[in-house]
Amino acid sequence: LKDYLMHKEDKKNGITDYIKYFCLAFRPISRHLIQFAYLIPYSKPWKKKKQDIIIRNSGSFECVDAEITSVFNNKQGIVTIISDDGEFNTGKALKQLSDKYNLPITVAGTVRNVAKHLSFWKRAKKDHLFECVNHSYNHIRMEEASTIANNEKRLIHEIIHSGKYFERVFRKPSISFVCPENKMCKKGYEIIQKSEIYATAKARKGFEYNSLKPVEGIQPGNWFNLGRIGIMDTSDEEERKQWIATAAKQEKWLIEMWHNVSENTSSGFQTISPETAEKHLQNLSEKKDEVWIALFTDAVKYIYERQDATVNAYIFNESIHIIVELYELPVGIFDQELTVKLNCSSEQFDKYNMDWVFENESRYLLVNATPGIEKTVLLQL
Repeated sequence: LKDYLMHKEDKKNGITDYIKYFCLAFRPISRHLIQFAYLIPYSKPWKKKKQDIIIRNSGSFECVDAEITSVFNNKQGIVTIISDDGEFNTGKALKQLSDKYNLPITVAGTVRNVAKHLSFWKRAKKDHLFECVNHSYNHIRMEEASTIANNEKRLIHEIIHSGKYFERVFRKPSISFVCPENKMCKKGYEIIQKSEIYATAKARKGFEYNSLKPVEGIQPGNWFNLGRIGIMDTSDEEERKQWIATAAKQEKWLIEMWHNVSENTSSGFQTISPETAEKHLQNLSEKKDEVWIALFTDAVKYIYERQDATVNAYIFNESIHIIVELYELPVGIFDQELTVKLNCSSEQFDKYNMDWVFENESRYLLVNATPGIEKTVLLQL
């Protein structure tokens, strides 16, 4: 091992390769072990190369056609709610609504607001249906005409240092950013694209529906300029219902921009009353069979993973084994379950009694699998 580390040609990879092969041998715990590679001298983040999976056993196995669905649980579209700013009273109201309707809600909070009531946000964050993501340190405007547009240190503080704060207090990677006032300057974008931020919500009017296949870039609808629609852009709940229907029908990702939830609708920007919020969430919950209602972080992870992953499946000993592997993405960060669609139309599956899904005269089985962890499904007679 010492000779390997001292070898000049291999020094750039270092002990990372040893950890890589160890993790492949012990796949079930690989996503937890791989993070430690970053702590070893001469190591660098592991980006795996695509490789054939070799299965050795004493019996026989047969491959199964498998693909990752565009949306979690094979839904038609995605709807995400992001409430900006992280005001304490609105946070409490949103948490109650999330609990009542069992719906995921994302809050984009500023450090300035969140730090004042940190104990509440930490408790709320323990719920898998509620999250708080980075919305800057102080909610300072960052468009080209702003006072900090050319001040790199202040931009780094507002964009990067705030993310590090959220990582520290919530103990999870901060991979997204929601732009204050839906504005961002050129230098700010340069900082974002060089960082570990994978998605930015910003765009407004005319770009409400995002593709399920965003590309990297800063144009509206790209990963660093995802579109949003304001919840109070209309006061007509029937029109809001149509937003959801459009996301499902057109297979799009709808991100709703919320702000305050209060009886005093005349205060703040696009403040929505609790009664109106409840009505909309009730309508949204009725569409759960059509759209995946997702936290911002979960939706970002799912789409990134689906675009990056390979999936292999095979039958052995009356079980289907599914292996999802990431190619470029860091396993320690991207751990969102992916929905794998298995084609089980052949006669050999006729004898099994499973929760089959039938589409276009074909028979499928839907299974959720985490990248890097082999999933086994018992075939029931």
